[in-house]
Amino acid sequence: AADVVETLASFGLAYVLVKFFVGVLGEVRQAGLVLVHDRPSYYKILICTLVGASSVVVLLIIIAETKLGVLLIQELHGVTPSVSKLTTSAIAYLSVYPLIDAIVRVKIHAELSSVAHMSTVLVSCWHTVEVAP
Repeated sequence: AADVVETLASFGLAYVLVKFFVGVLGEVRQAGLVLVHDRPSYYKILICTLVGASSVVVLLIIIAETKLGVLLIQELHGVTPSVSKLTTSAIAYLSVYPLIDAIVRVKIHAELSSVAHMSTVLVSCWHTVEVAP
């Protein structure tokens, strides 16, 4: 039962740390909603997002594979060495999450922006026709 508790604690700590560093990419949805109007602008936002997510991935891999991770997890969070080792392993496995999250956010919010733009155009045209004599 102790192994299960340690594994759960490790995963929980790793997930919270990964989500903390991914939180920086939370504003990507605003960029997807506001700045995407056509294919070239979509690709610009996607590339910018992938660069940001890649930097978070590199940071997470550094945390998972170096003494910085041990210092961050073991010393600052005050966990045992076994939990620290499991947590760094979980961070290594979760390090691809920022890329997946960023791509999904840009894709979904760019499509929402496209639908909202079409809806605005249709409503504007409807009101123009309705007002015209």
